[in-house]
Amino acid sequence: QHKMNQNKLALLQWQDAVQEEGQRVMYQVTTRLYQGKNLRPDYYWVENINSNQAYKKYFNNDQRQILESFHDSQNYDIEIAAREFDISLHWAVQQKFCKLNRLEVLYGYLERLVNMRNTNSHRSDHSGIPTSDLKEQLEELLKLCLDILSNLEDRTSDDLSSVKRDIRNSINKRLLMLPKSTPAQRLDDGAEWMHRSVQRMDNSDGWMHRSVQRVDNTDGWLHHRADTARTHHSTTMSQRVADEEDDGLGTLGKVAVGVGVAGVGIVALGALADYLSEKNKNGKQSNRNSTSTSNKNDDCSIM
Repeated sequence: QHKMNQNKLALLQWQDAVQEEGQRVMYQVTTRLYQGKNLRPDYYWVENINSNQAYKKYFNNDQRQILESFHDSQNYDIEIAAREFDISLHWAVQQKFCKLNRLEVLYGYLERLVNMRNTNSHRSDHSGIPTSDLKEQLEELLKLCLDILSNLEDRTSDDLSSVKRDIRNSINKRLLMLPKSTPAQRLDDGAEWMHRSVQRMDNSDGWMHRSVQRVDNTDGWLHHRADTARTHHSTTMSQRVADEEDDGLGTLGKVAVGVGVAGVGIVALGALADYLSEKNKNGKQSNRNSTSTSNKNDDCSIM
């Protein structure tokens, strides 16, 4: 119960910080970038932006009352009027009267601040926030406020160092006011941290278990693929042998036939060579006999 009350108090402190410091920063943006000059927003809207009907549609009744509370519509002082603006009204005015581009860094910073305010002001969870979270969020708020002011300085060439100093001092004061944790609270925080760590380990263990299962499944799939490949290879080889036997020739038979055909070719070539050699000898002998007969006939003619 004590811890719950502390968390609720921390939430209230956070909401107050965002509202006060956020308004301080938004005020600087609105007053330095307002384009209406001496014209009240409703008059400037009708003359430069859109119809009066669109103006009433864009701003709700409460916002219009604040904007129009400055009775001199032609001598409007934005620095005085904007003191009554909350963060939501500042943001609405900035989007229509301050020439902010959605692609600009400053626009993104301001939108982030508005979302930060809306998220924490409309929480459905009434349990609050831990004090440790409050410290982190205050530090985040300080950084965002300083980023907005630095960007505004670059845009306007104004010196906002005193505003930065005020915001820094204000948030640091809030940080110093945070309650110090007692030994019992530190033990509770440590136990909670251990509980979250165990949960993360359980989640990691489940992830590891699923990973191992996937590896096992992959290993079984690989074994199945290897068995299938071996079965297919054995079946293919058996089929090839059967086909060759059906043709009457095995692999060795085909080799023997090949060798036999080659041997017959060699024998045939040898016989052809012997035949040509013998024919050549017979031709030479016939030529010698013809020459001898011719010489004898010549001798008979001379006699």
